[in-house]
Amino acid sequence: MQLIIQCTKALEKGLIDGTIKGNTSETKGNTSTADLEPTSKIKGNTSAPNKGNTKPRLSREELQNITLKFCESEYYSVSEISQHVGKNSTYLKKSVIPEMIEQNLLIRLFPSTINHPQQKYKKHE
Repeated sequence: MQLIIQCTKALEKGLIDGTIKGNTSETKGNTSTADLEPTSKIKGNTSAPNKGNTKPRLSREELQNITLKFCESEYYSVSEISQHVGKNSTYLKKSVIPEMIEQNLLIRLFPSTINHPQQKYKKHE
């Protein structure tokens, strides 16, 4: 039922045309919604959905510069950095931050315990 409501709204807005092809059985009204395929694509933005990222795509250098500016005066957690730059915290923790530490751009609050639960990062002075 929810699918029908969504399709109806999309038709009203002109996002899809009403042409549908699918497998129907000989019994009237016995069409599975799983069997239906729209013959046209949805009009408009067809890019992948934005999974929580609220800011535009940044180059690695831009991302590092924003992170450094944010972490300039005090220590911040991965979660805080993630919210500020608009990127996934796992991506930052596994890719961006280790690279910045290796380049001596960032320092850890607990350098001897990489996975410390209270770990935070600051710009290297």
